[in-house]
Amino acid sequence: MKPLKDYILVGEKAKEEKTASGLILSGIDLDTGAKPAEVVAIGPDVKDVTVGDTIAVRWDKALAITVKGAQRALVSEEHVAGIFDK
Repeated sequence: MKPLKDYILVGEKAKEEKTASGLILSGIDLDTGAKPAEVVAIGPDVKDVTVGDTIAVRWDKALAITVKGAQRALVSEEHVAGIFDK
């Protein structure tokens, strides 16, 4: 999928959680608030973000979609709160 204008296609950074018995659970939880996301693709008008960056996204402003069976989100560059250092 190729985003248009200033839209960014992201996937939430997978988080690992351990249960009391030691099982590791991982997954994506598109919830509200600012959370880390990995940039998968960018539109032609995106200026400050590149593919592969880890960014803080306002998930309440994102459009949740499924791309090739993976849960992703489209978010406008204006709803990116920051870029994490590599």
